[in-house]
Amino acid sequence: MKIYFSDSTSRPAVNIHRLSRFTYNIRDIVLSMPSDIDALIVLGNGSPEDEIVGILVWHQKAEKIVRIIKPEKHHVDAFRTVKSSFERLSARRLLFIIDQDRVPLNNLFVNIEQVINEQGIEVTSSQPLADSDRVKVYECMLAGQELQITAVISGLAEFDSPMHVIEDHLVKLAGINSAPNAKEVWNRLDKDKKETILKSLKDRKTAMEAFPQHFTALSSL
Repeated sequence: MKIYFSDSTSRPAVNIHRLSRFTYNIRDIVLSMPSDIDALIVLGNGSPEDEIVGILVWHQKAEKIVRIIKPEKHHVDAFRTVKSSFERLSARRLLFIIDQDRVPLNNLFVNIEQVINEQGIEVTSSQPLADSDRVKVYECMLAGQELQITAVISGLAEFDSPMHVIEDHLVKLAGINSAPNAKEVWNRLDKDKKETILKSLKDRKTAMEAFPQHFTALSSL
């Protein structure tokens, strides 16, 4: 899988390129001017979400090209960019990654579908992907054209916390299984510990087990 950034100075572009310091050969998967884009990946939160997505894309073996963007809108509001992204980028497959935060999963997916509908997009069907309760695929119609939207919810149910974020996955790799706020725990870890964790994700099996819903969703593009 290859990555294209329309803005090489964007935060996702800069952070993903920085993975090279952990000996990820990022330059090999970044394209400067692709002929076509297979899917758009929308980051609904921020760092380290971009770094994680860069690592997981690096592991994908499919011959696909994805464009990664970070809109100004966050969490569920990121889905308000579906129509404009479709019209501006002609992307037929969109994959959104957001934190669960404190919202129950069922409520979160309902909210996402409502936001999609509000843009004049008809959801013709929705179903979990590969029996994952944290990934849902919405088959849609917009202006007579088919559109597929995949919602990936970061967080781990087995991580004991009142809120779930992408940092759940990272601090669990550090041997921590509970915390009021995994984001704060991750931010407090020293630089060497963070680097060790990010380097450990070079192992494909470790990455698959640490980020199961993200890996499943990316593999389906």
